Amino acid sequence: MNRLAPARIQVHIAHAYPLVARGIERVLGDLSDVDATLDEGEGAGADIVIADYHDGLERTARARRESVGRRTRTPRVVILTEWCREQNVRLAMEAGVAGYLQQGCTTQQFVDCIRHVAAGSRYIESELAIRMADSLSHEALTGRECDVLRVLVAGRCNKSIAIDLGISVGTVKAHVKAIMAKLRAVSRTEAASIALQRGLLAEHPAAAPNPAGRGASAANARMPALIAG
Repeated sequence: MNRLAPARIQVHIAHAYPLVARGIERVLGDLSDVDATLDEGEGAGADIVIADYHDGLERTARARRESVGRRTRTPRVVILTEWCREQNVRLAMEAGVAGYLQQGCTTQQFVDCIRHVAAGSRYIESELAIRMADSLSHEALTGRECDVLRVLVAGRCNKSIAIDLGISVGTVKAHVKAIMAKLRAVSRTEAASIALQRGLLAEHPAAAPNPAGRGASAANARMPALIAG
């Protein structure tokens, strides 16, 4: 009796940086259970889409919208990025991203992520997972508190923060008090220090730059370990 061969994992590579994308393609090409495509399409029919931070969040949000009231399957998104602050990872996982990897991950971590996500699980690289597990013991800051904290870290006074954010000084004081309580800080300086140590102020990368432009060169300066094998 013939047994059906297990279905191969269909992966669409949509990473914004060509050199990173080629490295991913090379690694996946060595796997007997994976078919990888590398183009500018949407990855229709793929099980997994690999993207950078910005595009990964956009694709995840779009997939959620498109899945409302439908039974059609949408690809699960894996983000491979240099944006690995606590808040970046938290925002992505809350948005529904299936996998999150640093660009400095190993080949084995990358392969493990692909197979876990293909099996229906979610995957965060071990170093990031430890960081996230620790963060769960802390009460999360609200979006407005993050806005205030970002300006506070720059050394601005309450009045300056109020003007910058278009809110009252009293509201700023209330937010600063809440921030210090959540971070268990006894001063504004300590709150700023804790925020920087924990990576609470998420980087917000703009849309992917032209790969031929300066943004691509900057990103390619930090190549993932998986490219080196």
